[in-house]
This record gives sequence, structure tokens and C-alpha cells, in this order.
Amino acid sequence: MKDRMHFSNRMAVVDNILPRIPAPYVARAVQAMPRDDSPYGAVASVEQTVLHFGRVRFTARRMRSKRGRLSYLFWSVESAEKLAP
Repeated sequence: MKDRMHFSNRMAVVDNILPRIPAPYVARAVQAMPRDDSPYGAVASVEQTVLHFGRVRFTARRMRSKRGRLSYLFWSVESAEKLAP
């Protein structure tokens, strides 16, 4: 069971299926995240249907990229959980 556990924000996410989900579905989940002015470090989740998995909940954290004086915020997906049908 240890190899199936993923630690995210001090919480263990069992059965993290994110590595097995194709990139286009993850990209669609990121595009569905809220576009408001969420602060740095905010956590959000969105549910989507993924082929061969059914309903999946993607959890993402708001991150900041900085280069020199310029910075911008973006969503980084941390985990994906299969939801009960």
C-alpha cells in the first residue's frame, strides 16, 4: 500500500491515478479551474469524465512563477482521484 500513497499538502491521497491519465485530460482539467484572482497557495478541485476511468476529481494548487521582476500565477495539478459511479 505504501507505493500507492501520494502525500499532498500533508494529506495522504490513496489511489492517486494522475500518472495514468493522458495529458489532454489533465490539460482540460487545468483549463476548467477557476479564473478568478485566487491567491498563491490556494487549492481547488474540479470533476471531469475521463475515458476508461469515469468521473475523476482533479486537485490543483495555485503556484507562482517568477523571472526577474515579472511573475504570474498558474494552476499545477497535484492529484487525481477516481470517484464512485
